[in-house]
Amino acid sequence: MTTAWQTINGITWTTTSPGDRWGTDNGWRLELGVVDDIDGWYLTGPGVDKRWMSIGFVESARQASRLITGTGTG
Repeated sequence: MTTAWQTINGITWTTTSPGDRWGTDNGWRLELGVVDDIDGWYLTGPGVDKRWMSIGFVESARQASRLITGTGTG
């Protein structure tokens, strides 16, 4: 499998499945899915369980980076 990576707002995300799952080295994951009939990218990590970010990956990663670094509420 080929690993892809993308750094957004200082957080490096890696994947072997770019269409539906990205993760960081420190335990954060963005996964494409549907929760309560709302589709989009969901963030899971320390203290966070499937928090909706956005419908698009890049915007989701931007919002997630603010949560991960503590520079915003998402």
